[in-house]
Amino acid sequence: MLDSECSQSTLKTSLTEPNSTSKRPLRRPSKDRVYFRSDHAHQAEDRASGCRFEGSVFRQSKSPKLFFKIDLRRVGEWLAATLEMWCPVRGCGFEPRALRFSSSQENDSTMAVLLDIKNASKRYGDQVLLDDASATITDDGKVGFVGRNGAGKSTLLRVILGEEELDRGEVIRHPKLRLGYLRQHDPFLPGETALEFLMRDSGQPDWKCGEVAGQFELKGSYFSGPVAKLSGGWQTRVKLAALLLHEPNLLLLDEPTNFLDLRTQILLEHFLRGYKESCLIVSHDRAFLGSTCDQTLDLSNGVLTMYPGRIDAFLEYQKDQRLHVERTNAAVLTKRRQLEDFIARNKARASTASRAKSKSKQLEKLEFEEVVVDAPLAAIRCPSVSPRRGAAVRCRDLVIGYEGHAIASGIAVEIVHGTRAAIVGDNGQGKTTFLRTLVDSLKPVGGEVKWGYGCEIGIYAQHVYTSLPQDQTVLDYL
Repeated sequence: MLDSECSQSTLKTSLTEPNSTSKRPLRRPSKDRVYFRSDHAHQAEDRASGCRFEGSVFRQSKSPKLFFKIDLRRVGEWLAATLEMWCPVRGCGFEPRALRFSSSQENDSTMAVLLDIKNASKRYGDQVLLDDASATITDDGKVGFVGRNGAGKSTLLRVILGEEELDRGEVIRHPKLRLGYLRQHDPFLPGETALEFLMRDSGQPDWKCGEVAGQFELKGSYFSGPVAKLSGGWQTRVKLAALLLHEPNLLLLDEPTNFLDLRTQILLEHFLRGYKESCLIVSHDRAFLGSTCDQTLDLSNGVLTMYPGRIDAFLEYQKDQRLHVERTNAAVLTKRRQLEDFIARNKARASTASRAKSKSKQLEKLEFEEVVVDAPLAAIRCPSVSPRRGAAVRCRDLVIGYEGHAIASGIAVEIVHGTRAAIVGDNGQGKTTFLRTLVDSLKPVGGEVKWGYGCEIGIYAQHVYTSLPQDQTVLDYL
């Protein structure tokens, strides 16, 4: 029983056994809940003592009376509100905040909806990107956003940021939503240093920018030198530092692994796994998504699908769903043929015409499930090359770099025809400089590069999109 006695000076509450004058503490059956029983006798006692308690708290017993389970948090709130209302009048000096119950439910945080996308539609001419699409992003996880190139992922991010409008539908944002956006393309100004960019982008003082940049190992010339001279991986670190300076509770990352070396990608994965807030990450890197995201959002044929699991489980789920639809449609097709055959054989005879009519109604109700067809893949055909022998390219005592600054020296490399070689290393170590030197885009500081007879070189540069003419169509450029 919850025995309450109000006086002008003190208020004592205790849990006691039913029908006992002893003040031994009552042992509750579980840590998270108690049992509540309506008891008119105790209500009368409470009214007589001047306190408005509507019942008593007991442990579970074999009594035939009815018990109701209620959680301790609600009991605490009710008791605090009641005592706050009545006890000050009697002058007992009770502080409602002093009343506490040890319930695990007190620590449970309520899941908040940061973004609610409702019936979103967006199209460019005949291309439909969003077709009455809906999805909800909460504050309890990291979401991997997947879909084919051109499906509309980056467009949806711009809609979320407010940079574009939907043709129809709405995006409801939480009042306390703070967005951080890692863009695909560089937001830097010409000649700008990393420190200057961070201060301009965030509005924070230099000491704060330096503190956050240090988390991504941005120090020395990487921090105080021109951003344009940094490799793609180091520029990504600068942009990540800028995001943290805004203190967002939802990160939007658009292809964050582009141009990253292995070390920087591992650093990014470690950062995201330890990040306490929510993320929406657009990426085609299956391994990266699997290590950082615990939910998957798919955009296909204008429809958003949220899957409460990692990318591998989602792809398996997609495969199973497709097989299920195919099996269902095969069963429907078999049934349809059986019904059509029965109707054709029996509709002309008077004795079976009614049965044939019934089968016709069944036939009309049969429906095939829609099978999602993958968009056609690009067919990339490597040009035929006549077989050759010997060295395709040979480097002797090669020194690469720029005037007055050598990045690497003593390079002796020979690649023979038919070989597939990979150049690996940290960002900023000279991989791109080495390739530019090989194709004569950059003159060697020392040594020589010699190509084999009849070699025709094809080049795909790291920042090829920056060299594309903006005023030409794809067909005109090709």
